[in-house]
Amino acid sequence: LITGHEVTGITLTASTTNATQNGTITPKDAVIKDGSNNTVTDNYNITYNTGKLIINKIDNTLTVTAKTNLTYNESAQELVTASNPQGDVYYNVGTELTSSNYSTSGSKTIPTKTNAGTYKVYYYTPGNTNYNSKSGNVSVTISKKASSCEIDNVPTLVYPGTPSGNITYECTGDG
Repeated sequence: LITGHEVTGITLTASTTNATQNGTITPKDAVIKDGSNNTVTDNYNITYNTGKLIINKIDNTLTVTAKTNLTYNESAQELVTASNPQGDVYYNVGTELTSSNYSTSGSKTIPTKTNAGTYKVYYYTPGNTNYNSKSGNVSVTISKKASSCEIDNVPTLVYPGTPSGNITYECTGDG
């Protein structure tokens, strides 16, 4: 270019927007301006060369989080929440999911449990055109329901003998 002239714009067209190691990028429509901001492109013979385009896959943005403050309530409760998945997410309680077993051992439904206990939830999302696969696990606890029982009038047993009398009790809880 002549001193004072500069390329102020060029259009690049990619052969794909998906991950690839063998894509192409094609330039066209260059704009060349002089120092007074006049377009002088027509004064140049421009040759456009196609370039190689590499787009690498990136990590899946999936986040799986254990639900907290779960307490036994006689109903099935969802154990996790999932956000930002790039593709389907498969779950299993107790069995690790991998690329070889996720479709047969996993379920696309967020797992639920009813009984109090601690559960390990495994998750897996397979890779796709632009994202790598992702797997992991979280531990989730459903706490026991709080309650108390008071027992009165417990008879005294003298051995040998037979207990007699009435036992009274009262149990309280929030349900």
